[in-house]
Amino acid sequence: MDTFLAPIEKPKGLALKLAYAMSRWQFGKVLTPLKVVYARLPLAFGIFVSKIDKLDRKLELPQETAFLVRERVARLNVCLFCIDIGRAMVIKSSMNEAKFDALDEYETSPLFSDAERAALLSNEPTQSNETLGAGLVAPADQRTARTCPAG
Repeated sequence: MDTFLAPIEKPKGLALKLAYAMSRWQFGKVLTPLKVVYARLPLAFGIFVSKIDKLDRKLELPQETAFLVRERVARLNVCLFCIDIGRAMVIKSSMNEAKFDALDEYETSPLFSDAERAALLSNEPTQSNETLGAGLVAPADQRTARTCPAG
């Protein structure tokens, strides 16, 4: 899939060159969101993103539950990149892939605990078409209307 912006293949600046090298080392290639989106953002944004990893380590949720929530949000936002990278991390971490395959049926599937269901339910859209104001996107339309800069 082509992007609206041309990828930046040869970055300027040491920090971006290091980010490209780390991406190549970890994934075998420079990921498209890095070349298209993050290469255009100020350095301070990269510092902010690195803090997210530190916050992740402080989560009190089990790692699998955190991954399930991220995967569910990625699906709700239709971020194909986020879905793909999330699945890669699930495989790398040797988590229960069947649970991720059944994520759309989490409310009824016996694979999910009550705690996981509660965490996943907290990400569901809560507004109906009748309660939305003018110009807002209805939940039924969110899957096609939302976009993610990474995807």
